[in-house]
Amino acid sequence: MNSWLGFGYDSMVWGLALCAITVPLLGIAQLLFRERLGVYWMIICATLTIYAAGIMVFTLFPLKNQEPFTCSRDPLRTTPFQSFAEVLDMSSSQGFTSILMSSQLLQIVCNVLLFIPLGFLARAVFKRSLLVSTLIAAGLSLAIELTQLTGIWGVYDCAYRIFDVDDLMTNTAGGLLGATLALAWVTARRREERLMPILGAKR
Repeated sequence: MNSWLGFGYDSMVWGLALCAITVPLLGIAQLLFRERLGVYWMIICATLTIYAAGIMVFTLFPLKNQEPFTCSRDPLRTTPFQSFAEVLDMSSSQGFTSILMSSQLLQIVCNVLLFIPLGFLARAVFKRSLLVSTLIAAGLSLAIELTQLTGIWGVYDCAYRIFDVDDLMTNTAGGLLGATLALAWVTARRREERLMPILGAKR
């Protein structure tokens, strides 16, 4: 649990540090090309920057020292639902309470939660369809898993993290859930916008 809190702290630190670069650059670009500052897009820029930092920290950190360096013994897990099977096996041997406190279940839940914002932003902010938003989540998840499998594309001689098909599935599920929530949110907002003139006329 402490490691997850540490990752969260690092995400905020990296995100805020990067915001000091990305947000001013966006502001300068807006002044040059639109001659005005758009607060909405600056908030979106900050949100995306912090989120991207979180993705980087949770999926690639901590980076290993080149020497000494230990390769992952089994860097490729291609059996679907293996993580879920491990959790179920734990329930039969250790009980339900142990499952709730287990790192295996926490990883599954965090994999879903980590990609909910991506699906939501793709649908609500950038107006992508439910399918495209889900595919964006799947594509980013695949890129992350390949980055882990290839040792950050050759930076390391071998993989130090695991390519796990369950991570790919749960990340994609998180993107789908986020896009679905955004769809409901957008629908509710449109309904409210249609009702506002009617309610105003009745007063």
